[in-house]
Amino acid sequence: MVLFAGPVFTEWYWSVIFVVVACGPPLAIVAFTVDLAVRRLISVPQRLALAATVVVGGLGLIFGGFARRADLHFERENQVAVKSFDFTPYQAGELPEPFDERHVHALGGNLRVLVSGYDTGLRQVSAYQQRPDAGVRLTNGACDVPDLRGNPTHDFRNPCREQRTPSGRAVFFGLTERGGMAFALLDGTLVRLEQVDMLPERDVLAYFDALQPVAADRLEFKRG
Repeated sequence: MVLFAGPVFTEWYWSVIFVVVACGPPLAIVAFTVDLAVRRLISVPQRLALAATVVVGGLGLIFGGFARRADLHFERENQVAVKSFDFTPYQAGELPEPFDERHVHALGGNLRVLVSGYDTGLRQVSAYQQRPDAGVRLTNGACDVPDLRGNPTHDFRNPCREQRTPSGRAVFFGLTERGGMAFALLDGTLVRLEQVDMLPERDVLAYFDALQPVAADRLEFKRG
């Protein structure tokens, strides 16, 4: 949730400070008014507890409302983006170990890519899905993958080696200056997993095996 940010106040905690400063005094006035109404009916410790409940509960409702609004905005943005997809997206019904999904979002416009981030214990890895360029060539020994979307790596033209998943899907492994990459063409969708050089190959292959096609409007998104 980012409510107040700029070139100086960019950290997440500035949102919390902003809400407390803006909403704290009105909530304190409400708490004081409630205290005046009940001070003759309850003891001092009970009055203090009630005042704290009013202030803390009010802030909780405000933060909850902003968080819900941010979630709805995130969902709408992604639903708009997937309408521009020119490929069939894939998601795993159940991720294999050690993949722990951290975020999933869609980029529309000229990018048209589905981006997922995972924590694997050793490091964080990212997956990108897009329509493959007509010049894509994946062969055992040499891979040519132009027009990579979603990060500064624009293409991959390096030696690579082919491995097969337990279900028979072809996955191609190669190295770049940014780390290891793995590619697979799944019925017209190019899926790449980046920074996999520290992961056992069996885990990478299990990830690609877990991917299943899903309708764009059925995608499940997650904020990081």
